Amino acid sequence: MKRWVKWTALLGLGGIIVSGTLVSVRVPETTAGGFKCLMDTTRGGWSDMTHARTGVTRALVVFVRFSDDDSVGCCSQGWPDTLPISQLPAWADSFIDPPDAGSWTEGSLSHFFWQMSGGRFLLCGDLYESVVVPPHTYEYYETTFVNYEPTNSAINLDVLDILDADTSIHFSNYDTNPADGVVDAILLVYRRAPQMWPFGGWAALFTESATDCVTVDGSLHVDGRKSGSGAMFTGLNLFDARTVGAHEYTHLLLGKDHPGMQTDGHWNELDRFGLMPMGQDGGTSMSAFERLRLGWVEPEILSTTSFGVEIGDMLTTGDVYIVPILSSSV
Repeated sequence: MKRWVKWTALLGLGGIIVSGTLVSVRVPETTAGGFKCLMDTTRGGWSDMTHARTGVTRALVVFVRFSDDDSVGCCSQGWPDTLPISQLPAWADSFIDPPDAGSWTEGSLSHFFWQMSGGRFLLCGDLYESVVVPPHTYEYYETTFVNYEPTNSAINLDVLDILDADTSIHFSNYDTNPADGVVDAILLVYRRAPQMWPFGGWAALFTESATDCVTVDGSLHVDGRKSGSGAMFTGLNLFDARTVGAHEYTHLLLGKDHPGMQTDGHWNELDRFGLMPMGQDGGTSMSAFERLRLGWVEPEILSTTSFGVEIGDMLTTGDVYIVPILSSSV
């Protein structure tokens, strides 16, 4: 059976994305609000937070390693097992740039979002001074809990307890975009994590808890739900940590209710042309489609008589075009 439908194509060097609803895309909201500090079981563990997609967001970046983590092989690519347990890997300083850096280190998470957003959004941050060691061993967490959500929730809550006890950390520094009483971003970089494959990540901090949030510094909230106040991911080296970290933080930016996303928050149809397919199916930079959803490109709609259009490098110029396709056979 054949149907005649009207499709729209989005062009940008690095791929052509086809969608039946692209022309009617909603302009992304940039104002946070609607935070609830009670478990909302109807939302499947997703947060009510809306992360800012413009301006500057400051994150707390914490590297984590278990006391019994002496694994070798893939885990030693850039974080050797021979390092003292609390010593940061050599590339940690290059993972995210501090707020006063002035320029953004190529290959860092800061440079990634600055480039992808065309200078509209910057994710900068502070690197915690040493590796945090959870109170229990890797083996304890892996054998005590059933699957990755309760396992990682327990680990991350233990890590947050350690951080909250450190009076040198001022969590108010990470509640700025906007300043609404909820921490914007805590990024936990693990050398290895139980029940999580070597390049894994989770766009949440904890979902297996009596409430969706905990309090730090006496009054600030950390929203542990998916697309809430942070994410965890493994970091074998700078490239992998940056790529997986960018994927997980983009989950925070998009949220569950962003139009066009699958239920699990991935765009697997983009394959390696985009950042947001699941697992290793995705690429290492954003497609024109993803940048449009975030409000980071302003596409030009071409007419059916347009010809000789030169398309620049989408990643650096932001050149994106929408081509109306009048009909297509399906």
